[in-house]
Amino acid sequence: MAVAAVAAVSLLFAPVVSAQEWRGGTARAEGTVKSANGEPIEGAKVSLRWGKSSHGGPDLKTDKKGHWAILGIVGGSWDVDFEAPGYQTKKISVRLSESGRNPNVDVRLEP
Repeated sequence: MAVAAVAAVSLLFAPVVSAQEWRGGTARAEGTVKSANGEPIEGAKVSLRWGKSSHGGPDLKTDKKGHWAILGIVGGSWDVDFEAPGYQTKKISVRLSESGRNPNVDVRLEP
């Protein structure tokens, strides 16, 4: 009976574990979001989605300098969307490595 209870509890929490399978790596990603003329965009939404996960990844906001950063994520292919009011959404894909430093992901958004 105890084995059945443990199995049932494990099944309940399985979606939570798999929903965050992008966490726990050693990769770091960072960059800036600026306007077409080079002005930083504060509060831009940066959505990262790990290519191997159907559950997505983190959503971040840029600081007053347009900078964003995250660490402790797994390496691999990531889809990154950049959104800000008054600007066109930009969608890119980046490949992150867990060994070594990844290049900055700097984007410019068009009005």
